[in-house]
Amino acid sequence: VVIDDYKGAYLATKHLIEKGYRKICFLGDKPSDPISKFTIENGIFEALVEAKIENYEKQKFYGVLNIEKAFEKTTEILRMNDRPDAFFAANDQIAIGVYRAIEEAGYNIPKDIGIIGYYDEPFMNSLSQSLSSVFVPAYDLGKAAINCLISQMHLGQTTKTALQTLKVELSQRESTNQTKRFFGI
Repeated sequence: VVIDDYKGAYLATKHLIEKGYRKICFLGDKPSDPISKFTIENGIFEALVEAKIENYEKQKFYGVLNIEKAFEKTTEILRMNDRPDAFFAANDQIAIGVYRAIEEAGYNIPKDIGIIGYYDEPFMNSLSQSLSSVFVPAYDLGKAAINCLISQMHLGQTTKTALQTLKVELSQRESTNQTKRFFGI
């Protein structure tokens, strides 16, 4: 049972592009599984290619795995001459660190810089500018995994089960709101 990370990365990046962002920065930790890294990067890359946006390689930062590291890295990135106008965080904890760094630097979310996270944890709505995120069906993931395990352990099924891929959805909120970005409302 897996999550469609390719589709999630594609949806998040495409959403940012549709909202007018062009310098999209990805922050995350290198996945322990090279296939996950490949699928996420390919999802991002496909959306950028479709929009004819280049120079993505310099906009990926790894080694960021929690709020504090995200805050530090974002603060560093915001000091660059060619700073991004949007951040795609590999998870919602990283998105919170990005959010704090952007606010502390005095930029407006989403007018100056947009943010989108991943997993859509319940607290994403509780910030002054609620954060857009990719919804991952964690409950369904757990349920499917447990059912598979029960089938193998208690029902004696040892046959190889088919790979089940769960779909993700985009939760659009204020942190990528086009109206605020272009009209300063």
